[in-house]
Amino acid sequence: CFAPERLTGPGEAVLDTDTALSPSAREALDARADVLAAVVRALTDEAVSRLDACLAVHDRLEAVYRPYTDFAALDALSGELIGALTGL
Repeated sequence: CFAPERLTGPGEAVLDTDTALSPSAREALDARADVLAAVVRALTDEAVSRLDACLAVHDRLEAVYRPYTDFAALDALSGELIGALTGL
């Protein structure tokens, strides 16, 4: 079941699952893989949904402060700070 000629590092042999696992064990793992893939999809969908909600809150907040922000002054200040920190 181990292929010593396929060493990936000192003492690390690669397990050949085609010969190491019985057909029934491989089938059980394949079924579990389908379940895990479904869980991954569900968690990904949930994460995307939460990020969408965060973006909506961000956009509402930005709409409040953006009209009152002097971006030219912020750019000038950041240039001064970068110059002071880098000596340029």
